[in-house]
Amino acid sequence: MIYPAIHRVLMILYTALPAAMFIVSIRRGVKSRSAAPVISFFITCFSAVILGTASVILSAVLLQGRVLMGQIVQSWYFLLGLLCIMGVFRGVVRLGINRIFNVPLFANGRPTNPAGLRATVAFLVQSILLFIVGFPFIIGTMLVHRTRVHSADTPMSLAGCEAESVSFAATDGPVIAAWWIPADPVQPMHDEDQTGHRTVLLCCTIGDDLKHQAGLLRLLVNEGYHVLAIDLRGNGDSDGQWAGFGAVEYQDVLGAVRWLKNNHPREALRIYGVGGGVGGAALITAAVDPSSDGQAIDALAVFGVYADFTAVSRSILADRVSVPFRAWALKTLLPVASAHAGVDLTRYAPAKGVDQLWPRPILVIHGRADSVVPFSEGMDLFRAAAFPKRSLWLPGNHTAIYQDRRGASILLQFLNQAHSIPAI
Repeated sequence: MIYPAIHRVLMILYTALPAAMFIVSIRRGVKSRSAAPVISFFITCFSAVILGTASVILSAVLLQGRVLMGQIVQSWYFLLGLLCIMGVFRGVVRLGINRIFNVPLFANGRPTNPAGLRATVAFLVQSILLFIVGFPFIIGTMLVHRTRVHSADTPMSLAGCEAESVSFAATDGPVIAAWWIPADPVQPMHDEDQTGHRTVLLCCTIGDDLKHQAGLLRLLVNEGYHVLAIDLRGNGDSDGQWAGFGAVEYQDVLGAVRWLKNNHPREALRIYGVGGGVGGAALITAAVDPSSDGQAIDALAVFGVYADFTAVSRSILADRVSVPFRAWALKTLLPVASAHAGVDLTRYAPAKGVDQLWPRPILVIHGRADSVVPFSEGMDLFRAAAFPKRSLWLPGNHTAIYQDRRGASILLQFLNQAHSIPAI
């Protein structure tokens, strides 16, 4: 329970620390009869605006959407809070190291002899400590922080499907945006007894969004499936700023199931989950949840999902970080990311619980050329699952598998035949 507690403390700091630092700068200015502390604070504010704007522009370009003004201001304030946290940490480290080395200081905390041996050694120790702790804190924070990007794309513009914009609460509170897409009434299901009574939860997130899944959406609707396409928290118009890589987002899926049962009970007599990456991980975690909402998910088809978050992080770092820094990066980045997500990501592994899906079936699809989630992760996930299960290994990369015709055909075949097999 330590990470949820740390998460709450961090959220308080991000909210309150900028205002507190502003008050402190004014008091210090009045006490010293100097404008320097206030000027320093406003320089920090300006830096936050520059960094926040750059982050917003980068997100908007990469995700091909636009960021609303409220999100821009929120991004500025978040970066200001992050800079304030780092400023406080730097001040504490500087004060502590100077005391350890008995460095003589002026009243403002600066060394009386900056060029002296003690002051020089203390400065070097401070710099090393700030790099060892501060750098991974910033990187780990940015890994899980999300700037929500609004997209003008709709199921109609992407797949030619009539859709209704809906929203519902995740089981832990955030409001999740979604599209309700009714099945094509012209094309009946193969199993006439189930016509109109099957709904697919299509989970969308960064890299596995509706743009990539539009072909699957059109296929499912044509086949007679209703679809609830949901933007997991921190994506599109859904609430939330912190990603949990499936360990938190599963509560969005449970909220979607609850909404379906309350608003479309007839259409959702059978509920299937389809998702990739984080969306697929969230579906697995939701489906094995012991609640009635989790157990209401009757089958899963997941694309490019990792088996173990620590393992996939280690694999990604192996391609991007040199050997001497790899272990350090893994041991520092994941705890920082976990603290901000509010869940222990070092222990999060969809493969550890996927066998609890039994007797419900699962289809694991993975691209052999996937550079986002290594192919070995898909194989590990499949091996961990209990029967009934099916795998499909495609030649494409992480996003190309959504456009693979054989993959689409196998997906439809799996869903049309999906049923629990309780016999051992």
